[in-house]
Amino acid sequence: MTQHRTSIMEECKIVAVNPNQKRYWVEFQLLDEQGEPVANMPYRAVNDATRCNHIEEYTGQSDASGVIRVEDLHRLDLTLFISAQPLADEMEQRKLRVSRDVNQSKVKAKAQQESYEYHYVRIGELCDKLPNITPAWKDKKNPPKYHFPDSAFSGFTVKKLDCRHVLEVCPFRAWSPWLKHTQEYNLVNAYNLSLMAILVYADNQKNEELITHGSVQDFFFTQLLDLKQLPNKVNSQYFPLVAHDVPFSQRYTRAEFIDTSKNRESRGDTQMFYASNQTEAIVAWRGTAGGADIASDANGVPVNTLDIIDLSGNVHNGFKNAFIATELNVTDSESYKAFSTALSGKKVYLCGHSLGGALALIHSAYIKTRMDFEILLYTYGMPRAFTHSITEKLTFPHYRHVNNRDTITSVPWPGLGRIYYTELIKLALKVSSPVLTTLDSSGVKPLDYSHHGHLVHFKSVDFQMYIKGRPATKSWVGQEIKLMLPLSLAGGVDNAKIHQDILELYQAEGQDNPTDFKVAPTDHSSTNYANYLYTRLTALICEKYSDQNNAWLQQRAKAESYKPFYGGEAAWHPLLVWDESLIKYQSTLLGTDDSYLMAEQRFMAQYYATAGSGLSKQDLDRDITESQQELLEQKQKYATTYNNTEKQVRTIYNSTNKVEVPVGEGKKLLDEISGDITSIESNISKLQGNI
Repeated sequence: MTQHRTSIMEECKIVAVNPNQKRYWVEFQLLDEQGEPVANMPYRAVNDATRCNHIEEYTGQSDASGVIRVEDLHRLDLTLFISAQPLADEMEQRKLRVSRDVNQSKVKAKAQQESYEYHYVRIGELCDKLPNITPAWKDKKNPPKYHFPDSAFSGFTVKKLDCRHVLEVCPFRAWSPWLKHTQEYNLVNAYNLSLMAILVYADNQKNEELITHGSVQDFFFTQLLDLKQLPNKVNSQYFPLVAHDVPFSQRYTRAEFIDTSKNRESRGDTQMFYASNQTEAIVAWRGTAGGADIASDANGVPVNTLDIIDLSGNVHNGFKNAFIATELNVTDSESYKAFSTALSGKKVYLCGHSLGGALALIHSAYIKTRMDFEILLYTYGMPRAFTHSITEKLTFPHYRHVNNRDTITSVPWPGLGRIYYTELIKLALKVSSPVLTTLDSSGVKPLDYSHHGHLVHFKSVDFQMYIKGRPATKSWVGQEIKLMLPLSLAGGVDNAKIHQDILELYQAEGQDNPTDFKVAPTDHSSTNYANYLYTRLTALICEKYSDQNNAWLQQRAKAESYKPFYGGEAAWHPLLVWDESLIKYQSTLLGTDDSYLMAEQRFMAQYYATAGSGLSKQDLDRDITESQQELLEQKQKYATTYNNTEKQVRTIYNSTNKVEVPVGEGKKLLDEISGDITSIESNISKLQGNI
């Protein structure tokens, strides 16, 4: 009998080894999520005996079936290491399975069927060190958390020998929003970019709930890198992203947030972000969110555009000032240089809601006329920004969404620009009557504010549904359905008469709002836009696969069988036919390549798993925990601030008692902290109510 000094962490222990002692074997089989072998991977395996150099390390590489067999083992725990760089390079090229639930893994099912030991591992649990990550990962001490949960690189250790361990290795991938740079209207673009238009209402590090989950940095550098589930938190809202998996080297590596209210010069109150990977970039502008934004909205004086775009005409002065506050039009500014570098050579997607839509349009016009980027613009509930003399000259693709009767889309009033200039001329210049006659001529006028882009209208219509067995006076029940009407796809209606009826309803100049447009402020919320697009996207996918269990499709089927609530079928029926014709454009509205089809399956799997809510218990638990931690920090901040704040002694009303009360700037800060505490407590109650 011989003695081996075995060691872990440099401390050896005495282990007696009998030369006649039984020897053991073990097999590791490396498979990806598709069940394909991970072959030719250099490995080393160690145990206590090898650590004390009594025997050599076990080395080799996985065979064509991904199998590593280690023999002649003592009954000691064995730790496997795979060479980091070959493993990372290979697993970047492997793709994810559709479901992120390991219980739905075919690899797991087969391993268990064959009585093998099964393990789901990430590359960081196998690597012997951190591989070189491209583009470079700057924080070497904190590698990507999902893929490298063990920053000590301890290897994969097994106790059970004389068996095969099947290791399903997670591909070294990242999520990327599925976007298609096309001139045609795409519903996935519309939905995903509506989420970006919500995300920009969050701040860079925290969302409106004052937690990190749902902030800009969290979305691009945590959610897009976490493969446990689809990214699904934008600001304070839960919507699953339509995402495809890409090699980790093609991840989004840059996300810059601009907030002009934080500038020392206090240049307005404009917020936007831009984010990019190797091939594409997203630019999102925030809508009205504060007093300065309201002032921008109200400052509707038309001013010349030549200092921001190379076209002659006028732009809303408040919107122009909000745009130039970012200095993204100042070619020698740091903001411009960083933006230009980040987007150079990439396909650019711009978006924005409300005021953000107007700023995104102005920015698009600037990029189109002064920069050489390929752009695509989607806006939601945006006001008019340019006069007609500009909008008729802008040729880039722009899809402008209007939710039913959204009030903001009807301002500023088109004639405001013309009236401003005609009155100015009359009062100050006193020009000849022929000039005024030209300005006041019929039709759309160059000085009128007008919308740009292809209108996509979400229109609610009412219909009557007859319920048998009710008293005669209550037999007819009012129902509602909201239809999606992309003007660019009106040609899909085959019936010539119906097509003509549609054109008459949407005959406004420059694809402006419908001719019968009325206003309703409640239709303006960015969440309303995203929620309806989510409803229609999931409904179209269900219709594509003949899944009639979708609630919206069932409601439309009811509408087909009944009549309009207040009559007017001539105006109501064509819109329903138009909506029904959209299934003809599924290859345009959705996608057709393998990358999209995988993204679609994954998106719908989450839709069914969460009953359409996009919200999981894991999300709730995380947000409650983070909110409770933030609440504790805010209360501590309040106590510290209170102790350091100047106070005055005051007499209580109708009493001789005196108290110390905070005053000055400290009092203002305490009020802000108190408001944040109230907001966080309210949010915690809301989250707990969803459990």
